[in-house]
Amino acid sequence: MWLERIDKTKKQAVKNRTVVGVVGNTGAGKSSVINALLDEERLVPTNCMRACTAVITEISFNAEPTPYRATVEFIERSDWERELRILFDELLDGSGHISRECADEDSEAGVAYAKIKAVYPKLTKEMIEDSSVETLMRHENVRVLGDTINLAEHRNTVFYRKL
Repeated sequence: MWLERIDKTKKQAVKNRTVVGVVGNTGAGKSSVINALLDEERLVPTNCMRACTAVITEISFNAEPTPYRATVEFIERSDWERELRILFDELLDGSGHISRECADEDSEAGVAYAKIKAVYPKLTKEMIEDSSVETLMRHENVRVLGDTINLAEHRNTVFYRKL
């Protein structure tokens, strides 16, 4: 009888998954709110370029011995190439120069510039103007496209740096 009750109790002790969505404009403080809720100073990147966490990010409880774990899935090369073509159209003016609007981070040119700089941080405006989609697709910074990287760390600071 006791074993039956134990089995029944085990079946009732199912962990429910609660999903909380955090949405808002770029720079509105979503990552900061998540860090505060998790009581972590720097788990989700904050205070960086607009494209810092400009992708869907799922965070969940981890009961594993290594508390900080991440699976990072990079977009496919073809998707980034398509995105780059759009970004170049939005960033460059009719004469092939970077639009003056790139200084306005709320403009299409500003968003395009921020995305390109997030992937290619060492490129200057002049280097971007003199570049092409094909050239940037050969750049070492995009060699991980299509890959999946797994990270696991015991300390949040080491995890954050690797992430």
